[in-house]
Amino acid sequence: MNFLRRAIRILATGNLLAFRRNVLRQKSGKQSRLLPRPLDAHRGVAGVINKILDVLPQRKNYLEVGIFKGATFQNIVAGEKWGVDIAPSFDYAELPKNSRVFVEPSDDFFAGLAVDKKFDMVYIDAEHTFHQAYRELVHSINHLEKWGVIVLDDTVPQDPIASIPNETESKEAAMRIHGKTVWNHQGDVWKLIFQVRNKHKNLTVRTILHPSRPRTIMWINNPFESKMALEETENLMALTYEDVFSSGIPNEFGVRELGEILSEIRSRKL
Repeated sequence: MNFLRRAIRILATGNLLAFRRNVLRQKSGKQSRLLPRPLDAHRGVAGVINKILDVLPQRKNYLEVGIFKGATFQNIVAGEKWGVDIAPSFDYAELPKNSRVFVEPSDDFFAGLAVDKKFDMVYIDAEHTFHQAYRELVHSINHLEKWGVIVLDDTVPQDPIASIPNETESKEAAMRIHGKTVWNHQGDVWKLIFQVRNKHKNLTVRTILHPSRPRTIMWINNPFESKMALEETENLMALTYEDVFSSGIPNEFGVRELGEILSEIRSRKL
């Protein structure tokens, strides 16, 4: 049934020829290319992002930090889409219309970005460490339209193993404890929620629990005097997964249903 639905979507979206070319590329050992049109703009995290874009004043500029295989990136509906990744897992030599991919560390990307370049939406799903995610959040906020929204992945680890910052160590622990080499990894990105709550009260923090896993949504509720800056983080270094999640997801995460969050975003006074 899933195969049939997928086949129908490929036909309905006009992606059949590109899909067949990708099949041939894979058979010859080459990487796939992104499909020219969104295959499914209503499911998964792409569906969440598109619903948020639906309630913004405009959806001209979208940025995705950490695009991996491009599954989310290709399903976003926006005027111009930019993606950043140190090693995308697809052939980016030929991209869909109005799409650009920057193959470099996110710090380098933002360092070379024009000061006046602004995005309506930024989706951060790159390295699963607090310090890197924090830098990416600060950079993104400073290039966000006043109505813009940030979506962050990997903010609620599924268990203590998934919360180990180093991905290799996390996988080794999963193998040692559960006998599995494949294990979800979210690292310590969750610390970013507490950093924002404590040091950056200009931001609203909301978290959704689905689809598939929790993700956090942020926006500016009170403009920064000049721009957002990195603040001291030492007070978070001793925090552990057990300290924070022993009784479930803390109130600081602002868990809500997506519909409630969309209403909040829509009703903001800009």
